[in-house]
Amino acid sequence: MPLLDISLPAPEKAPAVNGADLLRGEVFGRQFELKTSTLMSSETIQRPGGEEQPLPEKKSYLNYGPRWVADKIVPGNPTLAAEFAHYGANFIKTMALFLPGKTARGGLAFGTWGATALICAADQASPDDSAGRQALDFALGFGKGLALRGTFQLCDGIKSIPLKGVAVGSLSRLAETGLDSRNYVDRKTGERDIFGGLSTTLKNTFSLEYAGADIALFGAAHLLTGKFDAMSGGRISRSPFLQTMSTGFSFGTTSGALEEIQRQQKEGRSFATIQWGHVLGRSLLRGGLDSLAAMPGGGINASRARYQAIETEKQSLREARPFNENTTTTEPVRSQAPVEKLDMPNPPASTVVSGEARLEAPTRGTEMFAKLKSEPTAETAKTRDHFVDNHLDMVSKNVVVWKIKGTNTEIVAPEDYARSLAEVRDLRRVAELDPSSAGVDRGAVETARRKLAEHPHGERVLPEDVVNAVAQSGLGAIPRRIVLVDTPNPMDKFWQLQNGAWFRSSAQATPDGTIRLFQLNRPSGVSERYSPVAERLMHEISHLIKWSAGTKGTSFGDILKLEPGIRPREPYSPTDVDEAFAVHVGEKLLHPDTDVFWMAARENPVATAVAFKMLETRLDPATTPEWLRTRFAEVDKHIKPLAEAKLRNEMKTNPGAPLGGLLLSIAGDGALTGLSGSKILDLSRTDIGSRGMENLGSNTDVGTLRLNFARFPESDLSRLSQMGLTGLELTGTGVTDASVPTLASMTGLKTLDISGTKISLASYFQLKAALSGTQIRRR
Repeated sequence: MPLLDISLPAPEKAPAVNGADLLRGEVFGRQFELKTSTLMSSETIQRPGGEEQPLPEKKSYLNYGPRWVADKIVPGNPTLAAEFAHYGANFIKTMALFLPGKTARGGLAFGTWGATALICAADQASPDDSAGRQALDFALGFGKGLALRGTFQLCDGIKSIPLKGVAVGSLSRLAETGLDSRNYVDRKTGERDIFGGLSTTLKNTFSLEYAGADIALFGAAHLLTGKFDAMSGGRISRSPFLQTMSTGFSFGTTSGALEEIQRQQKEGRSFATIQWGHVLGRSLLRGGLDSLAAMPGGGINASRARYQAIETEKQSLREARPFNENTTTTEPVRSQAPVEKLDMPNPPASTVVSGEARLEAPTRGTEMFAKLKSEPTAETAKTRDHFVDNHLDMVSKNVVVWKIKGTNTEIVAPEDYARSLAEVRDLRRVAELDPSSAGVDRGAVETARRKLAEHPHGERVLPEDVVNAVAQSGLGAIPRRIVLVDTPNPMDKFWQLQNGAWFRSSAQATPDGTIRLFQLNRPSGVSERYSPVAERLMHEISHLIKWSAGTKGTSFGDILKLEPGIRPREPYSPTDVDEAFAVHVGEKLLHPDTDVFWMAARENPVATAVAFKMLETRLDPATTPEWLRTRFAEVDKHIKPLAEAKLRNEMKTNPGAPLGGLLLSIAGDGALTGLSGSKILDLSRTDIGSRGMENLGSNTDVGTLRLNFARFPESDLSRLSQMGLTGLELTGTGVTDASVPTLASMTGLKTLDISGTKISLASYFQLKAALSGTQIRRR
């Protein structure tokens, strides 16, 4: 017998019977069929000898269509037609199972869960049965569809392949057997047999033999699809369409094999005598059909993934911050520094060879890119949203991906651009050799340099240049992706409308952690102290640091009012908080020259202290370079005291300025002392611990205390009773009825705001009674 056999087994020759036995068998068969087609029956049917009677095969509603087609294709062969109809019905059910979510974006009331359930119900109910039996089978089939759909969703997150195989197999058999009314019919009498059906269900669900087969078959299918993925260069795992078809193949091969094993066991074969050639054939047949049935779901998954990628890219572009290539760093006046040397060390020679050592082998992938589809006007691009929606198309491109060793950061380039850069890389390997060194072919070096000068991309930045610049800064773990692009930034068209035709960006950061470098050339010499690559990366990395800081990042807007010296010079962004942060941090505080760093830090101590606190939380101390650790220490020692004093003075001279959060972010809970006499103390949207509340309570003669949307231990609210407050604002805090006695004891309050708290209406009236002279606000 061949290893692969998908043919139907030949029917065994029936033993000869006499006419009376044949007549009795036909009578019993008819009685059995009539009995099992009704929902309720108490009649007893006895077959001579007590033999089991196979359940009569019936056409379900779902089976009628495929069976009609099969009868036309193979007339006169009911066995093959039944087989065709069986696989046709399975194909339709599988197609429904693999449809993701709802059938259309935006939402239809009727989702694919309901579609799956209805299809399974139609597969289980037969028009040949009584109305009661049809209703029962329809209900059970509907539940089976929901259970199978739930099994797919529940097991989708399981990472262990053996465990996933057992879970899928067991739960599927539980649904298939437990929700099939035919399972609860005694095969000898035709009577209902609930306990027998439950026993069969549990046996099929928790069978060790089936569990072993689940692990072996699902593991083999997973291994096979993994091999296909590897042979395709990872294209299957990267494509939602192919990945869905691959999943359909895995589930189909497993289901087909187990279905064939069960069929052979019903014929009387033991597990040891299973015909594995038939099992393998049916497994591959079912796997192939299920992979095809999964295609519509794969198409929807691919469409949704593309739509999501487009929307994500559009949103990123709406929030993007460009780096204008016309920006230059003003040469500072040398200042007296507290320490002699805090300079960033001179970088090693930035060569292709040194860069390659820091990169893993390249892989392939896809990336969304923005493309200008029409020229904007002042009317069609009034805002960034209008410009993105009206004038940009999103296109998917194949890309080459290099991962920076020791980080999760990737460097990406479109495949066509990467091929051109590969030519440059090969030339630079030779051109960067020292022609005077022994064993170096001087002519080859000169030829490579000449060709490099003639190459259209000969001066472009390579991934190796990027990783060398990142290595110098020590901040390489912050960006998620650094994309090299060989076209101008399409967003420039919008910025040119706002600022003038002179505007052209060379880099752009987006909140998803991506930095794009547009047509960027490398420095003319490999020994430059601070290359344009590093300068642009520092600026864009600063954007990412601020965006990841949450509320601490938004507080930088208050610093812009307090220290206007950090405003950017560019006419397009003097009031842009993001640009102020990126210029102050990326271009000054992280500048390789210590004098630039110290001048910026001493002139703007609050911005420096807050920014370095934010930067410090993003870095791993074990990998932070020594020069940056030294700057952190010097800021703590010399700049933080200046910043704290400046904030305290401002809070007293400018009552109500929302600077309490900045003070806390610099000095922590210990900073909430020495604030007595403040007319208005604003600590809104801050996070205060028990020690902070204790320190805050030590201040006296404070007028109004604003704790709106602040977080603090409610039990420590009583510490504020000695502050002599005349106003207290608690909007949006977690204060509950438990604090009502404390608040009622603050009889000096003239105003109290408890809007958005958890204080009940009854407690509110208690407070009004206790604080009759207080204006209490509750919304």
